[in-house]
Amino acid sequence: MEKISVPFDLGVGTAIPIGLSIGSAFAPADGGEPELLLTCSDHALYEAKRTGKGRYRAHVRAAN
Repeated sequence: MEKISVPFDLGVGTAIPIGLSIGSAFAPADGGEPELLLTCSDHALYEAKRTGKGRYRAHVRAAN
């Protein structure tokens, strides 16, 4: 995230700032099926976005 946040020079005279938020899920802890892992990482991504720009969140399984 630190590397991607460095402004990018497109050669037009102005460097363009780039940012990102990341959500992740891990197999097999968060699931074994690709669709489930994608859903879990998507939830983590939106949690990262809710807490501010330029954040990372890993999926946290809910306690049953």
